[in-house]
Amino acid sequence: MSINPQGPQPDTGEDMPIVRIRLPSAEAYADTISVIADLQFVVSCCERLHAELNRDQADGLVIQALWSAAVVAYARCFGTGKRQAVSVADVEGLGALELHEWVMNMRNKHVAHAVNPFEKVDIGAVLSKPDSTTGQVEGIAEILIKWVSAMPDDVAELARLAHALLERINPTYEEQGKAVLAEANALDIEELYSKPRIAVEAPGPTEAGTATPRMGTDFAPLPDGDKGAAT
Repeated sequence: MSINPQGPQPDTGEDMPIVRIRLPSAEAYADTISVIADLQFVVSCCERLHAELNRDQADGLVIQALWSAAVVAYARCFGTGKRQAVSVADVEGLGALELHEWVMNMRNKHVAHAVNPFEKVDIGAVLSKPDSTTGQVEGIAEILIKWVSAMPDDVAELARLAHALLERINPTYEEQGKAVLAEANALDIEELYSKPRIAVEAPGPTEAGTATPRMGTDFAPLPDGDKGAAT
């Protein structure tokens, strides 16, 4: 269901340098690519989630993780920052405003905030049986009721909406790519060759502000069955 819009992508080899160009058109193009990546992620999460929900022995942890990730990624596309690739008007044009608002409310109330109507914790006193000789409190009960994921049909609807938005963005993506290429060709070629090459490396944990914190030697390690697998 996911799509990969194709733009002017050159066949770069090791001997073909890539240098950063700082142009308003390039920034808009980068924002569009970022939104496309989020929407493709939403589609992928929903596809995996739909399959998991229909399994005989579904994994609750996987279901919650996929749904939360899909909702957060979808909401990112409509943030108040610089990214303007999609808007609520695009959603209205697809006749999906009600679904959009439901997902956004889900993100705002269920995923982003601890106190929300989708999660309820009750603490109760466990009493001895009414017919016991002496009534007393036997213990404390902790009851957690949590809304984990949408139903399969709703998950499929979100996937279809994200896919439709991708198709709506694709012409803009292609036009922006051509515009950036044209502007790059108009720049001084010697100046371009003098620019630093782009280092293709993923952002590290320090982008969050500090290095990844460690728990220290006194922190108990995870049991073997709970250790996360490196990817």
